[in-house]
Amino acid sequence: MNPSDTGNVSLGVLLAELRATLDAGHDQAVAMRPSFYTSPAMLALEEERLFRGLWQCVCRVDELPDPGDYIAFDLAGEPLVAIRGADRALRVLSNVCRHRATVLLEGKGQIRAIVCPYHAWTYGTDGALRGAPLMEDSPLFDGAACRLPEVRTEVWNGFLYANLDPAAGALAPELEGLDAMARNFAMADMTTVHVEEQRWAINWKSMVENFMEGYHLTPTHRTTLHPITPTSGCEHFPSGPGYFGYHSRYAPDFPDRGPWASELTPDQRRETLMFCVAPAHVVALAPNTMTWMALRPDGPGGVLLRWGIALYDGKAGADAIERAVTLARGYNGEDKLRLERVQRGLAARHAPRSVLAARDLEGTVWDFYRYLAGVLAPA
Repeated sequence: MNPSDTGNVSLGVLLAELRATLDAGHDQAVAMRPSFYTSPAMLALEEERLFRGLWQCVCRVDELPDPGDYIAFDLAGEPLVAIRGADRALRVLSNVCRHRATVLLEGKGQIRAIVCPYHAWTYGTDGALRGAPLMEDSPLFDGAACRLPEVRTEVWNGFLYANLDPAAGALAPELEGLDAMARNFAMADMTTVHVEEQRWAINWKSMVENFMEGYHLTPTHRTTLHPITPTSGCEHFPSGPGYFGYHSRYAPDFPDRGPWASELTPDQRRETLMFCVAPAHVVALAPNTMTWMALRPDGPGGVLLRWGIALYDGKAGADAIERAVTLARGYNGEDKLRLERVQRGLAARHAPRSVLAARDLEGTVWDFYRYLAGVLAPA
């Protein structure tokens, strides 16, 4: 199957094709047409229903260990801040001053109070207003009723998630099957040792698909990942309501990767569990280490990545951390090069709509389409 995708295809056509995946098995799996990855209208719908309506990974909980620790971020255009309160509670608050809408904090750091850089309104780490200079003469001002709005949060296996929709269902029930597969790895006990933020010139969905399929492991990562997890070791597992993924088995001659949690089975000691907490949090969970990415779209042809590494050995030395970071930067760089070439190709007049590879190799791409269909184009 190789129809060209000339010009912009309407959102209605894209949604109809996406909806068709709900009634088709993997034996009929075909990639979505290129406009699915380049359409501004598709991105607008994704931002509204996925990124404003579903659970998004913010960070690892251990990135914010002490009162006043914060990470500022945007979610679908909404400035937010994850912060550890003086009461040690972890919250996600609006990062916009209640006076004249100044964005309060940038980047990450530690503070005793949130102080607006414009008019010096001051908020506690719980979001309550603590001071508003010279506002006592304003008859409409009610400082006791003023506070930064709080966004819903959940913690799952050491990750903090936020949801802009106050009516959305809980996250944990959507991940029960995944939780059972990942439990023995003791994710929550892993220690974050490295975090980076980058922008790649690709559609965010391409990043999810790339991280979640093993078909490219051997040709793309010949010297980085192929010696560890070759394409031949991929084994798809059935998706759940809020997740999908595959087992990435180790090459027979690759040595064990310890130290690891005592509950791991012999098979789990010889694999990396690859999964996506849909729609945009991808994780590679190995016996001794974990690499993850939290993704945010930045236009149809851009994605903001916040990626990190956590180790099971909380006392790992600098050499072990450097090896893990060097490996991750290596394969991430290889993916960036390939995917930015894909994004260029998607805009071509003769860009194809191709058949997907076997279930163990690209079944997760089909799972992703079906997940998106359930949210964006339900039957």
